[in-house]
Amino acid sequence: MGQADLRYVQVNYWGFNGYRYRGDNVTHESIARSTADVFTDLYRLRHPIRQMRLVDDFGKDAVKGANDYAAMAADNTSAFNCRYVDGKEAQRVLSPHSWGLAVDINTLENPFRARTGVFPGPAYLDRDLHHPALFSGPEDPAVKRSRAEG
Repeated sequence: MGQADLRYVQVNYWGFNGYRYRGDNVTHESIARSTADVFTDLYRLRHPIRQMRLVDDFGKDAVKGANDYAAMAADNTSAFNCRYVDGKEAQRVLSPHSWGLAVDINTLENPFRARTGVFPGPAYLDRDLHHPALFSGPEDPAVKRSRAEG
């Protein structure tokens, strides 16, 4: 897998303010169509997304690559980011994001649990909270749709 296998995906989404936006993402070619389909369904469901920008927009370093922590803290929805698995940096284990094979949606409301902590933070770990951007569990229509595509 390499750079030639990546695809630029643009989709419409509903922002938290109720306005329509056009978002940018990069995914592996094998999931580009299904990723666009999932976001089309999220749009149809009016599932809000805070923002969808390429992770390079949040700063980058020649050695570490794009600043994934800044992108998550900004509640950015993104896919490709050449980075290591959290907690396995010393072993240089690449994340599925490094191949464009993983997509994070509304990272504040849907945080990532790693061995080293919760990123970007634990504010929305309680899945019983009521927030329109929160994925509530396996029965959530958006979750069911993304699993059907996966």
